Amino acid sequence: MLEQGAEAWNAWREEYPEIVPDLAGATFYNEELIGANFKQANLQRAFFDETDLRAACFIGANLSEANFSGARLEGANMCNADLEKADLSGADLDEALFDGVRLVATNFQYANLRSVSLTNAHLMKTNFRNANLTGCHVYGVSFWNIDVEGAIQRDLVITEEHEPTITVDNLEVAQVVSLLLRRRTVRDSFEISGKKLVLILGNLSANRNAFLAPLRNALFRHNLYSLTLDVGPSGAEDATVTIETLAHLARFIIADLTNTEDLSQALHTLIPRFPSIPVQPIIQANIVEDALFESFEQYPSVLPILFYQDIPEVLVAINERFIVPIEKET
Repeated sequence: MLEQGAEAWNAWREEYPEIVPDLAGATFYNEELIGANFKQANLQRAFFDETDLRAACFIGANLSEANFSGARLEGANMCNADLEKADLSGADLDEALFDGVRLVATNFQYANLRSVSLTNAHLMKTNFRNANLTGCHVYGVSFWNIDVEGAIQRDLVITEEHEPTITVDNLEVAQVVSLLLRRRTVRDSFEISGKKLVLILGNLSANRNAFLAPLRNALFRHNLYSLTLDVGPSGAEDATVTIETLAHLARFIIADLTNTEDLSQALHTLIPRFPSIPVQPIIQANIVEDALFESFEQYPSVLPILFYQDIPEVLVAINERFIVPIEKET
């Protein structure tokens, strides 16, 4: 049925749902199988290289040692599949689902994994060399001995959908921060020597997040990892406990007050508790200053508000006030 295309194949699977397809070792080179249903199929050592598998379903399938090199898998669902030793090098996996997947010795070299969900995935000896992991959801991920040399690690989401969004720019940092957020006993006893985390707070919607990207890149070039918390246009009150937890890890805090109604209130509560952590408030020059923030002037840890026209102004200030002094210490 596969020779007749995905539509005929899916119709056959609906007619005979009790049959579990055994396609071990089958070859589908450069075919068009958009939306094909391979749920729970045995596809061990199958060849899908250069194949168009957009939105295909591989839930619970055996994909061990399968070859997806250069395949199109945007939006594919591979939840709970076994991808041990599978080859996905150069594959396009934009927004694919890998929740609960077993990725042992799996090859993602040069693959595009933008916005892929790796929730609760198990990674061991996984190869992400030169892969693009931007925007991956990595809540609950466990990994051992993975290779991320040359990989782009940006905006990794470490929280569940119903929680305030927290992103980091490094998989190892993601695992550490997740542990600290959820295990108070570990958090209370954990100390970070020579802190390298910078907490960025603000309304980090899509356009704002892109606007702040150069700032985060600049921090990364100086071996400082940005840890961002999206408080949205409001709702900072709900994130107060999270901010407090993350503040323990931060070398300094950048608080963008642009279009955030309640962030000042949250900071007003938290700043007195962290007198040794510098806070740099920033706000776009055309935005009216929150009157509540005036009371922060009494705290030595809070720097004067930086009103900026564009992000290069912020980069200059952060470099002078934080990066240069930190580098002089080392």
